[in-house]
Amino acid sequence: MLWAAGARARVLRARPPSRALWWGVIAGAVGAMCFVGWQRIVLAMERPGGMINAITFGDIALTMGMVALAATIDFRREGKSVLWPLLGGLAGILALVMTGTRGGWIALALAALLCMRLAHLGSSRNVRLLIGAGVALAAVLYFVPATEVQLRVQQGIDDVRRWESGEYKFTNMGIRLELWKGAGMLIAQHPWVGQDPAVAHEQVVRWVKDGTLSDVALAPQHLHNDVLQALASGGVFGLLALVGILAAPFAFFARQAKLAALRGAPPNAPALAGMLVALGYFAFGLTEMMFWSGKACIFYALMIFILMGLSLNQKEEFGN
Repeated sequence: MLWAAGARARVLRARPPSRALWWGVIAGAVGAMCFVGWQRIVLAMERPGGMINAITFGDIALTMGMVALAATIDFRREGKSVLWPLLGGLAGILALVMTGTRGGWIALALAALLCMRLAHLGSSRNVRLLIGAGVALAAVLYFVPATEVQLRVQQGIDDVRRWESGEYKFTNMGIRLELWKGAGMLIAQHPWVGQDPAVAHEQVVRWVKDGTLSDVALAPQHLHNDVLQALASGGVFGLLALVGILAAPFAFFARQAKLAALRGAPPNAPALAGMLVALGYFAFGLTEMMFWSGKACIFYALMIFILMGLSLNQKEEFGN
């Protein structure tokens, strides 16, 4: 983490052009799409995920795609074709679809809401165009059977109904709902400081034995929710730490974007990208433990600190 934090200082000192990162995330998103596409189509893997967990891979690929979409601001300002960052955004979304990850769609919805909220800070025409294209793409992906997006959504709805009826709980959503039920009970016992994971697991075992919880709650190593995990293991203080990790960078980038608009400078693309990264990780964490994965943690830290440096460089460049 300290090494990642040093990335900001190096960016401020070396002052690399933002396009270095933009081309990097475009290439990363396209590469991710090709890799999982090969695994899905050629190797016939049902849930491809590169060399890591399918959910984590899909979420990181989508994050690169969202950052690529933010880059359209700089590409357009510099008079370059926006087709490349749009390709990166499309590739990130397609990589998400091919991994079969559903939680990323929450991030896309929140990203659309954020862009609508920020439309007044820059070119509202460009923002409306991006949002319209995103909505159209989402509709196409949902209604085209080959993408299986509609199937995955329906499976999730069916899983919830079966869990509520008690019919069958050993499903992706059923396991999560049972875990979250147990998490609520653990949090109620020690809301301020949480519990040691080993002690919490022993308590879950007792609840399974007395029939309070289903045995599906025993298999996962974590609670598949960053907020609940923070509360269960660290209490209110753990939650505050998580909020700081996500909200502090978001607030920093929001301030940079607002300052650029107030002073009549070009929209701060790195600031928008930073907000999308923080918002995306919050959304991913609603159904998955993003900060459980070391790779996901490193990616988040590096992206946040690099984008901080780039946004500050742009602020100085345009005198805002």
